[in-house]
Amino acid sequence: MSGPGHRRDTPMPGQAGTSVIMGRQWGYGSPFNGLSKLPAGTRIEVTTGQGRSVFAVSAVRRSGDELPAPAGNRGRLTLVTASGSPYTPAGVLYVDAELTTPVQPSPPRPLRLGWIAPAEEPLGGEGGEGGAWLAVFLWSQALLAAALLTVWLHRVWGSWQTWITAVPVLTALGLAVATAATRLLPNLL
Repeated sequence: MSGPGHRRDTPMPGQAGTSVIMGRQWGYGSPFNGLSKLPAGTRIEVTTGQGRSVFAVSAVRRSGDELPAPAGNRGRLTLVTASGSPYTPAGVLYVDAELTTPVQPSPPRPLRLGWIAPAEEPLGGEGGEGGAWLAVFLWSQALLAAALLTVWLHRVWGSWQTWITAVPVLTALGLAVATAATRLLPNLL
């Protein structure tokens, strides 16, 4: 929700191997909205704790397209987002970019592929987990209770006192319900 994210079972951008960055196509500021329109050769700059790495776009592909050759000792960046109409994904879009600056050293930590949760996979989400639904349910119950209290207070206090008190509470609870509900959406939307 706070922006594009590095898939933690891949090397950091600029290091040897294929680094994967996943970002949302439409929600939360749409950071990867125009990704499908990147022409070959487009320059992408990434800054990490090791410095600045520059990549050049080599291909735009979709699910089912031929995979590029393994990066080996070279660096590659793959940007991943959803494809299709807004908020109705048709698949996954990949943009591959080759490292044009020198390869950064990799730390001596083993990378194990496949150790990420299903919610971290492309188009994965928290919808199948009980925690996301529980948060929506509890915030909705709090909003309902506040609405009922607002009706009761309107009868006891009157109109303007009730609205001065209730509007901020109802607004905050409405935002909490909406935030909890967005956790149910797939991660690349």
